[in-house]
Amino acid sequence: MKKKNSLIALFAVIIFQSSLYASESTPTQAEMDAWFNDDAEFRIAEVNEGELAFLPNLKNENTHKAQSKNKIKILPTSMKDGWVEMAQCHRGLDAMPLVQLVFPEYTLRNLRITKQKGIAEVVVEAKSVQMADVSRGAELCVVMQIKALMKNQQGQYVLTNGPYQRRFLDGYYPMKLTLEVDYSQSDLVPVAILPAPQPGLEFIDTKQKVNVKAHFEGVLRTQISFVQAQQS
Repeated sequence: MKKKNSLIALFAVIIFQSSLYASESTPTQAEMDAWFNDDAEFRIAEVNEGELAFLPNLKNENTHKAQSKNKIKILPTSMKDGWVEMAQCHRGLDAMPLVQLVFPEYTLRNLRITKQKGIAEVVVEAKSVQMADVSRGAELCVVMQIKALMKNQQGQYVLTNGPYQRRFLDGYYPMKLTLEVDYSQSDLVPVAILPAPQPGLEFIDTKQKVNVKAHFEGVLRTQISFVQAQQS
């Protein structure tokens, strides 16, 4: 990717690593003015410095555009090797010269792009996706396998997700997150979820899938604990 001196926003809302970071280089005043003036959300928002806050009142706000939709599938082999399949779509990306979707904390493989819209250039590099000339409201979808299901000392299988965050410079801004965990191909059943359900954070178990919906700002991590059916 070129434009090494341009503003870089890290939009890592990943299921396992998500970070919306600000910049690796100092943005010019013109870049700052253009970005903030392009979106009322950033002009009026009180800057969050990373503390997790759920925002139930933002559910239907027009300014609440950034969304990350995620699907995880636990495979028949996942309890043995920890590998799960993940599909992820980011919608309502911010207009920036350079945007980077990063997955720094987890082991992953077979990362590839399945859809892109409103992005001039997209390149997969190791544990990241580099994007250049991102238009307002752009969209990016990826698929991969992530080693994310771990057995703890109590014999439970724990699926850890996050951190999810939408970050620019030192501030964190509102976003919507949906997560669907399909465990129908295993004999696992969910027994515990963190954080606990609350206004702005909803969990629904359909006996084959766990669905998570969150409206928040700051840094969100989730844990879903499973046991084998005969143990429940």
